[in-house]
Amino acid sequence: DDPSSVISNYKEIHFIGDSVLRQQFMALCCWLDPQIQLQNTTSPSDSKQQGYVGTYQRQGTTTILRYSHFGFLANTTRTLYEVKHGLFPQAFKNASSSNHAHDIAIVFNMGFHFNKNRASTLHESAQILKESLVSMEQQTSPSTSSSPIPQVFYMETPDEQWPTSNGLYTKSCHKVCACEALTPERMEGNGEFSNIAARDVRRGMPFSIDDVFRPLYPDLFKHNPMDPKDDFYNRCVPDCLPANWRNELVHTVFNPPKEEHSQVIQTVPIWNQLVSQGVPHMVKQGDCTHKSSDSLILMNQQLLRQMSK
Repeated sequence: DDPSSVISNYKEIHFIGDSVLRQQFMALCCWLDPQIQLQNTTSPSDSKQQGYVGTYQRQGTTTILRYSHFGFLANTTRTLYEVKHGLFPQAFKNASSSNHAHDIAIVFNMGFHFNKNRASTLHESAQILKESLVSMEQQTSPSTSSSPIPQVFYMETPDEQWPTSNGLYTKSCHKVCACEALTPERMEGNGEFSNIAARDVRRGMPFSIDDVFRPLYPDLFKHNPMDPKDDFYNRCVPDCLPANWRNELVHTVFNPPKEEHSQVIQTVPIWNQLVSQGVPHMVKQGDCTHKSSDSLILMNQQLLRQMSK
């Protein structure tokens, strides 16, 4: 596969996301040109605001490749998604003001930094982002109709492969647990977990499940976490939610059954594709979140397929 034929159709591609998306960005740059020069744009005043920019040239065409890191800002919804302040909408606005807006792509993800206790924040963030983009799309005046809005691609959150009930990260596994491919039981949220993972089991604290999950997983609400005879939730580490809950929750916002307006956010499916391989795809044991080079190639292939539609 030659990624250059797709990438060269864009004037600029801006990746905005966490450290896994940074991996994907770096992998794409290396795939395009192993000798590509990337400039570090990390803010001197805030090392958490990492960034890179590079230029890819092919047969007379030039594509600017950018990456902006937000992982540590996931706790601040305003910083990321709100119209006046958000990193995403600002990137969208900057692209929309360009004379070649349709030749600009924004690629983002938004999953790993949200656990079950922040599910409502993830759902709210997705809603704010979509509303922001739809609003800006509707504000496009007839005079700028020849310069459409940029294309926006949402990368699904890849599967995690921690030896827990659903493969999701748990603190006591950090740097010590061996990674394992998801089993059918873990996909459902009731898989076996390792003894190390069990150290994070709740210490007499009642388990709670956010109402935002009720439309997706009504059966989970049949159990009473306050009933000592009902140990359903107590046998899961870190929780009993299905392994793909982050994507399924975000899909209710980005891909509702009845869309009343144009789809401003295109979803790039990768979760099922990675899970179907049935093998661990980590960089090293003890880190079951970040991805191997083979997995990053697959993720970029999926992105290029979506971009070429």
